[in-house]
Parts: sequence; structure tokens; C-alpha cells
Amino acid sequence: MNTKTISKKLFLRQFLVLLAICSFGQLSAQEADNWYSADRAINSPSPVGQLALFTPFAPSDGTPVNIWYELVDFNPLFTQNAMEHPNPLNYNQPWENYPNHGFEHPGGLGFLTPTGAIPGEPTLHRNVMNFNPAIYFDGDGEGDALYFRSHAHDERTVFIVFAAPGAGTTAETQSLLLGGDIDSHLNGRTNLSLGVSDGNFFSIGRTFLGDGDVGFFQPGGIDLLERPTVAMFSRTNSGVEEETLRTRVNGLPDINIIRDHGTANQPLFYYNRMGKHFNDKDPLVGIDPSNLTGHIAEVFLVDGVTDADHIRRVESYLAIKYGITLNNAGGLGSVNGNTSYDYLAADGTVIW
Repeated sequence: MNTKTISKKLFLRQFLVLLAICSFGQLSAQEADNWYSADRAINSPSPVGQLALFTPFAPSDGTPVNIWYELVDFNPLFTQNAMEHPNPLNYNQPWENYPNHGFEHPGGLGFLTPTGAIPGEPTLHRNVMNFNPAIYFDGDGEGDALYFRSHAHDERTVFIVFAAPGAGTTAETQSLLLGGDIDSHLNGRTNLSLGVSDGNFFSIGRTFLGDGDVGFFQPGGIDLLERPTVAMFSRTNSGVEEETLRTRVNGLPDINIIRDHGTANQPLFYYNRMGKHFNDKDPLVGIDPSNLTGHIAEVFLVDGVTDADHIRRVESYLAIKYGITLNNAGGLGSVNGNTSYDYLAADGTVIW
């Protein structure tokens, strides 16, 4: 491939990203809250106001990741970077005080004290999905993890690009992609876990104060075959003590469930983890199923619930970037091809 072709593809990719992000700004009560992309901003932040440059470029293969810099929140007072596990001596410190960051709750509500083994740092792997880098989380032993805070605590839409085998059959034991089970729940706040459960299903877990370690768990129904996946999750507060939880995987509608419970309208927990639950059920015994073993390439979290058209725009962008075939019915596109999915450009026009 010649330099001119590479430059053209890079320009188109940058242009599509910028339009995709801007398109969310046209929707009421929604904003891009957290965005992490492994092709840049690993251990070094992107220049403020220069999102289109895709810099700094990803470091060398095998580099430990201690900060995955967030791309859309440029206010240093409200940084939402995904960081390594803090020193236990700093648990009572604010989360943004790197390198002495901690698990402090805002408003004088105390701080989180995770249980079990302290996770290690994940590593950057280059050329994982369609020549794009991804962050590798090793689930062996104490596992690997990064954590962050988001502003989206109520209705939210999440996109995750990952490839990992599934394990676990509960909210607490599914291999964690985002969120994470906790021991010390706060009054008035519930917890969310998105993971890959036994059967390679993209799954939803919810835990809450006084649930007796039972919680709520809903596995998906589509075997992802450990292949690269564009997963979408949305949470809608659809009524008093009621929420609607939906997922899509590689364009296919999957979970669509209304949860009727006294905690359904409570805001979500402050902290989110990638790779390992805050509450470690089975530390240091071989491979803990709740520890993720696999790659996460991109996470995009939106404050609010967007419509089907904008979901397809983001799915299309991520699928093109990572070489993932989308399908709308009849099974995974990687197996059956694209039989029913219209790829959309950032402006909503059909491009394939």
C-alpha cells in the first residue's frame, strides 16, 4: 500500500470520528462522556484541541498501561482518565489526584475499599484488530485492571470493542468489561457490570445494597465465538422503579428486558473498572473467572440514551475501523456475512 493511500485512509478515519462525535452533540440531553481508544493517548495525553491528529501514537508492543487517557473531557479539573489501581494508603484521596489518586466518594461520603488482590497493569498489544492496537487484560492470578469515573450515572449508552472468552454465570463472576461488582454499596446508588459470561455472551449484571449477593444477572443469547465484537448497551429509566436494559452485538439485537425493582431508578455507582471487579471473590486461585482475559480496543460512553439511527452510525464507524462485519439478523456477520445491515456514514447516509 503506497503512502498516498495510507494518508487518504487516515484522513477518512479522522473525518469519520470527528463527525460521529459531533453528531451526538445534535441530540438533546446527551453528550460524549468518556472515550478511550487504544490507538493513542496511552500513558501520554492527546494535545488539547487536536483530536484529529490521532497523537500521541500507541507505544511499542507489550508496554504496561498505567493511564489510558480520555479523549473528550479536556478540563483538567474534571479529568476522567482510566488509571491503575491506587496505593491502598491513598484510598481516601480524590480519584483525579494522580499519582496519589484514590477512591474517595464525592460529597464527604467516604471512600471505596476494594476487596481481594490488587490488580496489575494491563499491556498494550499492537496490530490486534484490523492492524489496530488494543489493551490486553491478563486474568491470571490477581488479574489486571484500570478504573475511572464518569459523569453518566443515570441513563447511558455504552459502546465497547473487545475480543475475549466468556466465563462466570452471575453479576459478580462474569468476566468484567466495564463497571464492576463492589462490596460496600452506598445508599441510593446501585452498581452495573457489563461482561462476557459463560457461553461467550455479552451480559449485564446489577448489584445493590442488601441483595444478599444475589443481584440481577441477564446473559445475552449470542455466542460471540471469542471474536472481535462491537457491543452496545443502553440503560433507560422508563418509569418509577423500572429500567429498560438493551444490548446489541455486531449489529444484532440481543438483550431487551424491563427490570422492575425498587433500585431500578437509582443512579449508578461513581467508579467503573475495566478487567476486574472491585469485589474480588476468588483471589489468587488460578484464573479467576471474574477477571477478564482478553482485549479491549475502544470504549465510548454517552450520557443519555440515543436513538437507533445514531447507534448504527457509531457501530458502523467502529466496525469499519476494526474490520468487523455487522449483521442485523440471522447470526454473526463473521459467520454469515452481512445479509441485512446498512452501514451508515456520520451524517446518516447509507454507505454500504
